[in-house]
Amino acid sequence: MQAESRKCQCSCGGRIEFTEVAAGAIIPCPHCGKEIRLPAPKIEVGTYVLHRPEKFPRLRFKRQEKPAPAKITPYFPEFTDDTARRIPVLSSQGDGTYYVDLCDYTCTCPDFRKRRHTTPPRSIVRACKHICRALVESQWLEFLNPLTRCIVEAYSRIGFGVEQGWFCCSDGGSPYYLTQPHEDGWVNVYAPVASKRGNSSVLYAKHGFNVFERRWSYGKPPSDATAIENNIFEKLKKSQNQGSQVSVWRAVGITLAVLVIIVSVVLWLEEHVFTQGGR
Repeated sequence: MQAESRKCQCSCGGRIEFTEVAAGAIIPCPHCGKEIRLPAPKIEVGTYVLHRPEKFPRLRFKRQEKPAPAKITPYFPEFTDDTARRIPVLSSQGDGTYYVDLCDYTCTCPDFRKRRHTTPPRSIVRACKHICRALVESQWLEFLNPLTRCIVEAYSRIGFGVEQGWFCCSDGGSPYYLTQPHEDGWVNVYAPVASKRGNSSVLYAKHGFNVFERRWSYGKPPSDATAIENNIFEKLKKSQNQGSQVSVWRAVGITLAVLVIIVSVVLWLEEHVFTQGGR
């Protein structure tokens, strides 16, 4: 057993050697004869090492690694059961019935056939309001992850399909979903709510953020609200830059098309009108 050498705590200032077994014991000083208490040993507790001197403990914490970001999956789960096919869903007006297929995530409604049928398979923006209602009103809802379930339940109440948006990841590793802003500046944010201490489960809720007024609806921001706000403006800036680039190229294309038409007209006039007039 390794012996430790420490300075004696009495007034003589000599050094004393002792083993870990004798640590903390009261013994007479071999130099001056006074009773002294030997220092306590190092004690490993959990993720830190506690070196406990006589009065003031010193904690040395091990560096905690930052958790890896959660895998963002903006897709619905894959179902193969035949009971998930051809699910009847009543129309909003109540005058018809549409049929939903949760294996391929298709619907017979006009919204899906005109706008959503070209989206990637199992993509969350593929869901019209009838697909959302079919998921909410069936046993397949429990197979959705918490974020996707929150989005589907919200749009089934709103009364229209899932809007285009961005899947992002917070600093804590939790994914969230941002929709593109409406004309009044409101962005729908599906993000984790601030959980109570000791509750490890992640709960999601629908929030609203106004990019013009820079405020959260009802004054209830989600967790990591500041990071989400910064991400919203970053996404909007990128989309505006992309839109301006598209507008420039569109203007260039229109200009070239007009020039081609003008040249074609001039050549036709030279060939048919001016030539015949010269004759």
